[in-house]
Amino acid sequence: MIHTLKLLTVAFLLTLLLSGCYSRKEACLDNLAANFDVTADDPCIDGCCTYPRLTIDMTIKAGDSLFRSEDTLTNNLGQKFRIIDLRCYFSEFTLFQNKGNKVKNIEFLTSADNISTINDDIVLWKWVEAGFKSGTYKNYGTFDSLTFHLGLSPTVKSTTYSNIPSTHGLSDMSRLKGKDGSITDMTIRCIRMINKADTMSLTVNLDKTIKIKTIKPLITTPGKEIKYGFTADFLALMKNTDLSKSVSDIENQIKSNISTSDFVR
Repeated sequence: MIHTLKLLTVAFLLTLLLSGCYSRKEACLDNLAANFDVTADDPCIDGCCTYPRLTIDMTIKAGDSLFRSEDTLTNNLGQKFRIIDLRCYFSEFTLFQNKGNKVKNIEFLTSADNISTINDDIVLWKWVEAGFKSGTYKNYGTFDSLTFHLGLSPTVKSTTYSNIPSTHGLSDMSRLKGKDGSITDMTIRCIRMINKADTMSLTVNLDKTIKIKTIKPLITTPGKEIKYGFTADFLALMKNTDLSKSVSDIENQIKSNISTSDFVR
């Protein structure tokens, strides 16, 4: 009986093929892709394959406590403040695999004059969004560690890139701007509570990018995202920052704190 059913099924499929009723399926046939379709007959010709992203889960803290937007914080000088907005750039994400081999993402940005190309792993991070994604990868298996930078390189800051959507962190509409209108690495809106509360708009333009590194083995399978976790500490950002001083003095102390403390760890 089972043998008869199999023969009938084969005969039915042959009838469909001969009658032209069967339609071949086009989809992604790259088994490294996130949307790999094992049931497809032919590879798609329109670049339909999408690849796993590097995902960063960012936990926001104030010292040892989780940070909430309504929290009033006290720095080590006994001064109270609130952070109501913080945005900064992270860039140059590099994964390491097989004891030190660099793994770069597969997306790129090209300058408007088509002279230079960089990896499109630049993220404009807004702390209210917590986690973010950066870059796409075809690699899988065991990753040894991850490094990235807080801030942008001078080359990126001085280059105009082509075909950037308005939502991209480097677009004219989205980019972080200092008081002179040029791109900057970090902006902070902070309410200081000295005598009377007032709101400060701070911009921090780093002299050089700050390298952040984690050594953590991570195992993934083909098509699955690569996920790492980090913590941003708002108290470390304001360590030794005398909020009674001028805005420029506060910005310079924050710059020093970013370079020497564990703001992101």
